[in-house]
Amino acid sequence: MTKEERAAHAAAKEKLMLEGQLYRVSVVHAKAQLGNALRPDALVHGAIEHALGAVQHRFAGLFGGHGGRDGAAGEGGTAALGGLASLAGIIGVVKGMGLTRALPMAIRVGSFVARRRLVKPVLVAGVAALAAGLWLSRRKP
Repeated sequence: MTKEERAAHAAAKEKLMLEGQLYRVSVVHAKAQLGNALRPDALVHGAIEHALGAVQHRFAGLFGGHGGRDGAAGEGGTAALGGLASLAGIIGVVKGMGLTRALPMAIRVGSFVARRRLVKPVLVAGVAALAAGLWLSRRKP
């Protein structure tokens, strides 16, 4: 082996060693990310964010003005809806609030419902809202 071949071999070996180190670091990083993502609070946070995003998307699609629909473009379509269009904005504010601010509010609302013995009416309203949501999602525009 000549001196140049040895140098090329050493450079290839060094490159391979560095790639192995990078791979090991990326595996450790991926394990840490997975461990963080599988914590119960992270799972709940992700589920709440996903649900709020789906609700916001649905309301934006229903009440946000579809651009060319009925000749109204942009805000003209949303202004005609009045309070319904602002509901999508409220959902956006709630989504941006985060879990640490939304959870205490949810606990207060749940406590109020339990104190006033409104559990059954709230469940009936929730089932009605779910049925309306399913009906709206299956409806052909």
